[in-house]
Amino acid sequence: MEDNIRIGWLFPDQMNLHGERGNVLALIKALKNQGYSAVTEMTGINDEIEPLKYDVIFCLAGEISRFPMAAEKLKPVVSYLEEFMEKGKPLIVTGTTMGLFGKETVRDDGSVIEGLGILPLVTRERKTIYGDDILSVTHYGGKEMTLSGCQIQTADFDFEEENPFSHMKYGYGDDGVRTSEGFIIENSIFTNTLGPLLAVNPWLCDEVARVILKNRGINEFRETPHTLEEKSLEVKSQFIMGKSSPIRKIE
Repeated sequence: MEDNIRIGWLFPDQMNLHGERGNVLALIKALKNQGYSAVTEMTGINDEIEPLKYDVIFCLAGEISRFPMAAEKLKPVVSYLEEFMEKGKPLIVTGTTMGLFGKETVRDDGSVIEGLGILPLVTRERKTIYGDDILSVTHYGGKEMTLSGCQIQTADFDFEEENPFSHMKYGYGDDGVRTSEGFIIENSIFTNTLGPLLAVNPWLCDEVARVILKNRGINEFRETPHTLEEKSLEVKSQFIMGKSSPIRKIE
């Protein structure tokens, strides 16, 4: 390979809650397991953003109060972010930050923050915060896989069109009513599943790494055993599905 895999990490100083930096670290490890190194470029509020130069971009969980700052910085490059996703490159957005990429976020006091308009989404801040486990099923990279994690639901997500990242087996989902969670565009993931997602679910992390390498013209990929993590998922699944909880369980 002519150079390293390039990871773009947007606003790490302003939007980096819940240990979500673990997603970046997990991906670096997955790429290293395949024999490739990665360079992470952390883009702050005063830095120039050039989406198309990256192989993957992270924009991780942040507070709604940070949305205006981030939106002002990203609006000039929305067309490049859309082109980035259309090329099949992964943009990975976690937590409430998903709302930043929608049409608007309605705050608890009724004020409205204009979003980037990439997702067919209206975000509504909750008066109370809901937290619990998540157990879901997703299809990514042509593979079906079970995911575990947690959610800190500070807002409800109302998707006008549905193309869910995953379907709940246990959890609140987007709004506590539908069984869908998040959104997916090509290989880009928008999800309120925390954990961090890629660290807790290394099989998904491997598929993200596979997509990145394939976009670089590299089709050879060594399957990595995750025996301990698979056993952990089995135990967690039994615990989660055995809960006495008002949250629905989809068998």
